[in-house]
Amino acid sequence: MSGNWLILIVLVMLASYVPPLHSYYVQRKETSAQKAQLQQLGKENRALRARAKSLRRNSTVEIEARKLGMVKEDERAYVILP
Repeated sequence: MSGNWLILIVLVMLASYVPPLHSYYVQRKETSAQKAQLQQLGKENRALRARAKSLRRNSTVEIEARKLGMVKEDERAYVILP
């Protein structure tokens, strides 16, 4: 009879370890996913910083403005229709 109680106590103790272990594995999985996201965001951040730096140059600003169809004050704009 005491053997049954011992088995029951051991089973209850083992069952009490299941939720913390599950939480641990879920948190590890989330952590690795967030680390990957952080790496991706860091890469995007570096690209955006480089883009912002290039836009501080007048030549880049002029190129971007011309892509939008802008012209300088002393220039004449022409539109070619298809």
